[in-house]
Amino acid sequence: MDLVDKLVKLRKQKHSTSVPLLPNILVKQLLDLSGPQDAVAVLRNPLQYGIFIDQFTGCHLMDLLLHNGNIKEAAQKVLGETLIKLGLSPSLDKELAKNITLLGLIMSDSYAEAEQFIAQNEQSLYKDVVQLGQKLIESLEGRSNPEFKALLDAALAKCAKSDSFDEILDKRVKLSASSFEPQLISEYDKSFKAWQANFQRAVDDQMKVLETNQRIENIESTLSAMEARRQNLWFFENKEDIDIQIFKKKVFYPKRWFGKKKKPKAVDAFYVPPTITRGHN
Repeated sequence: MDLVDKLVKLRKQKHSTSVPLLPNILVKQLLDLSGPQDAVAVLRNPLQYGIFIDQFTGCHLMDLLLHNGNIKEAAQKVLGETLIKLGLSPSLDKELAKNITLLGLIMSDSYAEAEQFIAQNEQSLYKDVVQLGQKLIESLEGRSNPEFKALLDAALAKCAKSDSFDEILDKRVKLSASSFEPQLISEYDKSFKAWQANFQRAVDDQMKVLETNQRIENIESTLSAMEARRQNLWFFENKEDIDIQIFKKKVFYPKRWFGKKKKPKAVDAFYVPPTITRGHN
């Protein structure tokens, strides 16, 4: 049985929610044993497989996918909504946040909101971000919006920021990572210790249940053996009375006659049968 099948079987068990699965270890095992595509499919369905990604695991997963060239799989966390939420973060530079929000709106097909957003933030948009937005519109088969594409073309002509948004964002990400990583590791260490404690508590509780059930089975087995012994003793102590009762209940039937047939009575030698005559009218 592979790991995915084991997760499904485990999820169906009665006590599967007593202690959550440790996501970080399982994510690494899924990537190693099932590959990035199957791993992402499992992680996107936590209710079926029981793997709920925490912040540390999410960062670790993205790091593994991006460093192994699995960009497509790394972008499958409902990316548009994620970028919109990221753009609302108070800790992010305002101009960076606005450009990230625009990409999120485009990826979420929120064209009306994106059009209003562009009108309000034209001076904050980077040229390469708008160009990326154009490429996204062209790649959305069946969902393309010519009017919005024209709006992006007009916005591109007005862009005053020609610096590389990728380089700026990369520097900010590395800076944030260096300050955020120790805190993330510390939080993960605390959550792991809490998970260990919960796991051990669940194991102890389950062992108590098993021990109680075993004691109940032993008591029931002992009582059953004692009852069988009592029945045997009662039978032998009352055997004579039982035999008498059985004898009293017996019904005796007369024996059938298997002897010789009796001879018919001898005919009287002097017997004269009456004369039978036909009457005359």
